[in-house]
Amino acid sequence: MSLFKKRTNFREAAKILATEGFTDNYIDVLKEELETAEHKQDIAKGRNYLSNALLIRGRLTEAYSVFESIELKDLDKDLRGNLISNMIFCKFVRNEFKAADELYKTYNDIVLGEHTEAMKRSLAIHEHISGRYENSVEIIVKMGDSKCRFIDICIVKSLLRLDMYERAEEFAKDFSQYNDCNELYAEVKKLKKKIRENLYA
Repeated sequence: MSLFKKRTNFREAAKILATEGFTDNYIDVLKEELETAEHKQDIAKGRNYLSNALLIRGRLTEAYSVFESIELKDLDKDLRGNLISNMIFCKFVRNEFKAADELYKTYNDIVLGEHTEAMKRSLAIHEHISGRYENSVEIIVKMGDSKCRFIDICIVKSLLRLDMYERAEEFAKDFSQYNDCNELYAEVKKLKKKIRENLYA
C-alpha cells in the first residue's frame, strides 16, 4: 500500500448512501464511523454529513444539536454555506424565527457568499421572517424546477401568510414525501391542516 494513498473517511457510510440514500441505516453507520475519527477536520466533516442527514430524515432536534457541536473553523469552506442554510431552514420550519434569523445574520457572509439554490432558499426564509411574504414567494418561484430540498415547505408557509390557500395546496401536493420524516412530517402536517381548514371548512 502506498504511503501517499489518500485516507478515505466514512467509507462504509458512503457506500450505504450510494445504495440506499439518506436512510436511518446511513445515519447509524455514520455515527459509528464518527466515533473513530481522530482529526479535527474529519470530525467536523462527519458531523456536517450527520447534521444534514438528520435534517433530511426529519430528526430536527438532533440535527441542530449536532450542528451546535461542529467547529466551523475546522470544516471545509465549501461545506459551510449549505450546512448553515440547512440549519436556518431547520429553525424556520418549526417557526423558531428568531433563531433562524440570528443564524442568517451571524453567518451572512458565508450564506450569501455562495450563489447556490440553498442560498436563495435562505434569502427567501429571511424575507418571510421579515414579513415580506411576496418577496419570499417570488424568490422561490424564480428558482423554477430547482432540486433544492424543502422549497415546497418554504413557499407554502409564505403563501399561507398571504391567505393564498389554493396556491398553497398546489405546492403541498408532494408533501407525502415527508410522511416518514419524523418531526418534519409533524410540521408539514400542521401546514396541510391549515390549508384544509381554510379551503374546506
